[in-house]
Amino acid sequence: MGNKREIAESRIPELNTYMKRLLGLPTWLLLDEALRMFFYQTDQDSQHLPRALRRLRPPTRKVKTVKPKMDRFSSPRAEAIFDFRGNGKAELNLKKGEVIFLLQRVNTDWLEGTVNNQTGIFPQSFVKIIKPLPESDSEGEGGGPSYSCLRCFLLTPSGVHTRDVCVQEDLTIQPTYKDLLSRMRNVFKVDDIAVNYRDPEGDLVRILDDEDVQLMIRESRGQRGTVQRPVNQFPWELYVTSASNLSVYNAGA
Repeated sequence: MGNKREIAESRIPELNTYMKRLLGLPTWLLLDEALRMFFYQTDQDSQHLPRALRRLRPPTRKVKTVKPKMDRFSSPRAEAIFDFRGNGKAELNLKKGEVIFLLQRVNTDWLEGTVNNQTGIFPQSFVKIIKPLPESDSEGEGGGPSYSCLRCFLLTPSGVHTRDVCVQEDLTIQPTYKDLLSRMRNVFKVDDIAVNYRDPEGDLVRILDDEDVQLMIRESRGQRGTVQRPVNQFPWELYVTSASNLSVYNAGA
């Protein structure tokens, strides 16, 4: 209210990222009375169990109907710690205490599994993992993990501006140079920019083509054990500078 429409729309990605992070918290935290009172309008509303507080179902995924061979002692599986009522045929109905056999990870928030001869997807926060999926099964379509948040920095003479960009699954784990450049121009509303990343020594490296992007990705994989990031955040970060500013680079390298 009182703001221009474009100002309000520019805030949507950040608000969306905030809400996803909030809903990504453990379910027991979402039951906290103070948090529920903050988001509900009346005292009566706050008495309802937060059944609707579940993450958005991935819109681009289709649930496969399969009958896996189950081995109760070796199969990846989880135990429901809360009741969950699915929204439509694609989502499983879970009861507390049920064991769900895991088929695959849909994204960072949702799993696919089978219980009571039914196959579907469900939010991970409603279950306790007993035996996790193999690492190779934790990858989404296209041969890479599914990420929804990209951290980027704009370096200016006045300081560093940090942004966590919600990419809505339209940015793959191996994007092109043109994709990154276009996205950063849109995020920071600046055209004359250069896109960079930090190498293992901490120096900025300018990205000029797709081969540089591949190098950035390879180096980020080598730092997985030393750099802790949220599970939904890309393993690499972007640093945006003015295209004409060469002072940010290590001249002695």
